[in-house]
Amino acid sequence: MPGPRSLVNVVLLLLVAALAALVYLRPGTQTADSTSLTRLDPAQVQSIRIDNDRGRIELVRHDGGWQLREPDLPADAFQAKILLNLLNQPSQRQYPLAEIDPADIGLDPPQLVLHYDDAELRLGGTEPLQDLRYVQYGDTVHLIEDRVLNLLGAGASDLVSRRLVPAGTELQRLALPEFTLARTDTGGWAVKPDRPDISADRLQRLVDTWRTTQALWVGEDKGGPLQGEVELTFADGERIRYGIRRSEADFVLVREKPGLAYHLGTQQAGRLLELDAGKDANPAPEP
Repeated sequence: MPGPRSLVNVVLLLLVAALAALVYLRPGTQTADSTSLTRLDPAQVQSIRIDNDRGRIELVRHDGGWQLREPDLPADAFQAKILLNLLNQPSQRQYPLAEIDPADIGLDPPQLVLHYDDAELRLGGTEPLQDLRYVQYGDTVHLIEDRVLNLLGAGASDLVSRRLVPAGTELQRLALPEFTLARTDTGGWAVKPDRPDISADRLQRLVDTWRTTQALWVGEDKGGPLQGEVELTFADGERIRYGIRRSEADFVLVREKPGLAYHLGTQQAGRLLELDAGKDANPAPEP
């Protein structure tokens, strides 16, 4: 038969378990493992608007991808996916809005507002126990895993695609500071001035490197002297010009209109600008 001390320990354990259940379940709230934040279909969403302390960011679905309204550039596919995935993110707990003071949980005013077509999500603060974020959708407040922290202070440049060559485009000409590559009638590439020592495979690898390279990050250009220019010409006649800013610490391609800096890291400079550099290097795989 258990002694008095054992009985005390059992009672204490039961009390701890009851308190843990009380904290987790929170009387008055609804719980459902299979509950999603919304029932909206991400595939049907045509526009996304982000309102935060830095202003407004707008994205529209375009040719199977996402485009920023301002600047008028492709949006980063990964960031767009995060925004869409939020719609069906599991809701850990739900509260009726009428039973909560929105100011107590950072919803009055909200820290971030997301519009998916006509639907609105209002994001508040985080609760201290599990660091879950409060999200208001309609007349319900949900607690979800915080996967949108980066959006709280994001600007439009943070959502620009990091690709140097937009997806779905076809390069026809690549003008670099020391030479120019142009597509031939047979689908290959020719270089001017002529370089008999450079193989056709090497020319193709350089073009493929441009096609697949993504910047480490994109930000607003802070200005500074440039050391040359790159011009990309596409099959539809569109052109992209990048200014080159290269130092021992950084390698940046500057798209002067609309004033964005694509930070690439010093190792990428030779791979993108020189034919002799990295002859045996393989280009990055297609994302």
